[in-house]
Amino acid sequence: MKAAFDLFSFGNRESGASAGIHPVCGGGATISVGVLLLIGFLTRPAAAVAFLFLESLWVSEWGTAWIWERRPFHQLSPVHNPTR
Repeated sequence: MKAAFDLFSFGNRESGASAGIHPVCGGGATISVGVLLLIGFLTRPAAAVAFLFLESLWVSEWGTAWIWERRPFHQLSPVHNPTR
């Protein structure tokens, strides 16, 4: 049973060992894309990378809104208020 548990533990030790480098790599990538966009070099690939990064942030936020954040959209919807 121990072997099956190790198979599905997803390597806690390995992921924890590299936890210090992930913010550095993410920050370096963000700054690099920003600098490339500012100086106008490789603008289309840099813009594509920036778009994919922002898209991934947007997708990761799906389903995490609180109910009071969704209420204005619910009140403006034609299903809730058919007179509009």
